[in-house]
Amino acid sequence: MCGIVGIYNEKKKIDKKVLNEITKALKHRGPCSNGTKVALNGKLGIGNTRLALVDLYDRSNQPLEVDNFTITFNGEIYNHKELRKELKQSGHSFRTLSDTEVIIKSFEEWGIKAFNKFNGCFAFILYDKKNEKLYVVRDPIGKKQIVYIKAKNGDWIFASEVKAILKHPFVDAEPNINRFIADLVFKFFTDKKETHFKNIFHVPAGHYFIFDLKKRLKPKIKKYWDIDRLSVKNYYRKDIPSIVDEFNSLLNDSVRLRIDADAEVGSIISGGIDSSLITKMASEYHNKKYKKPFECFTIKYSQGENKDLKNAKILCNQMKNVKLNEIKIDNNITISKLDKITFSLEEPLLDKVFIPQFM
Repeated sequence: MCGIVGIYNEKKKIDKKVLNEITKALKHRGPCSNGTKVALNGKLGIGNTRLALVDLYDRSNQPLEVDNFTITFNGEIYNHKELRKELKQSGHSFRTLSDTEVIIKSFEEWGIKAFNKFNGCFAFILYDKKNEKLYVVRDPIGKKQIVYIKAKNGDWIFASEVKAILKHPFVDAEPNINRFIADLVFKFFTDKKETHFKNIFHVPAGHYFIFDLKKRLKPKIKKYWDIDRLSVKNYYRKDIPSIVDEFNSLLNDSVRLRIDADAEVGSIISGGIDSSLITKMASEYHNKKYKKPFECFTIKYSQGENKDLKNAKILCNQMKNVKLNEIKIDNNITISKLDKITFSLEEPLLDKVFIPQFM
């Protein structure tokens, strides 16, 4: 979970100290390294705090500069090895083993069509120096957040979290009352672009921003993916066995791709069907690679044993080479803890499970 930052002003140089402060505000997302780059005669600043998962060496620290591109990237491209192989066959060479560089090379090869080739969760800011264009991209489902605002001094600011944007001296923290009413009273989302902060917006899932830095045209938000474009097949009762087989194959492949990292992977298990399935499959892939136990984590409340914990214990006892870590949660949540949770969340969630998850 890296932190990404971008600041652009079409008329004047950005403040490097502000860029550093905004990037620093995301240090909790990326403890492995952090850095900033300034380009476009000082009008563009890019920052990153890195949590290393793939290619753990300094050569893959960000912002990463390759050829005529600079990128700051949060997330993971699960099919990066397959894309790397395809790109090598087309004549591309690589100096890192990171999925970050694969994004750049894919864009060189396929342009914006590359966005639909990525199997993963991602939010990234890509600066194309040669063509003087800036892209801000979010994955199709919106797994990775990126928020933005145009500040009072003309700075466009993009970041992984609202709290980073609020470090900018020309941005005020004001509540978006209509969004609060819609969510907390009527319990539905009015506009998924809106945040609970006035004038701060989400880059929508499956969309990208494009800035033409040379022509200085008004930036555009474009959609590159839409779930409504997927064709849906009609299934019947007789199809159930084949559906189960297809589901099993897809889930296995999804877990295989996600566990293939250079950092060790564990599992948070609730005891429910979905996390139990994923944990069992992940442990099997883990045991092919490591001798040490597959680390699982679940919640134990201070008062009594919850049903989820009981189910998690049953599952882990049936698996090989698995260690179940019970995270004890005190039932008495103090105001100070709630303050920390609120600061972390930034926006309300309509499910109280975030409290034990935070702990």
